[in-house]
Amino acid sequence: KPLYQQGFWNVLARVLSNEAYQFGEDAGGYNSTLSNWNAADAIPWYLSDFGITAVEAMAAGKSVLAYRAGGVTESVVEGVTGEFFDDAVPEVLADGVRRLRENLRGYNHAVIRKRAEEFRVERFYDEFNAFLKKTLQQTNSGSF
Repeated sequence: KPLYQQGFWNVLARVLSNEAYQFGEDAGGYNSTLSNWNAADAIPWYLSDFGITAVEAMAAGKSVLAYRAGGVTESVVEGVTGEFFDDAVPEVLADGVRRLRENLRGYNHAVIRKRAEEFRVERFYDEFNAFLKKTLQQTNSGSF
């Protein structure tokens, strides 16, 4: 079965230790954006290399507030799908929240959802599968 049919968290549960899985869940993984769809999502920079929490929030049409590092820099478009903050100190985070609140009515939920679709699981699966096939072909032909 493809990853998107198995479920990302189901696969993680099979391959990670219970302790590692629990850490990811406790850090805001599985239910990270399901608890309050009406609030902008603040994303700690150390939780996700990819930034799945931001994409989950954007899939619901919600703007995000994220630390400017890691994968969220590829998924969040400043001023369009959310805002960034650049330092993990209260004043800088507060400024990010202020900017997010000031722009809240200006965010277009349809545009935000469309941006999230660019990171859908099916696309990842298809592109990763194509990469694997190409790599295997190169390896088998001796050109890798």
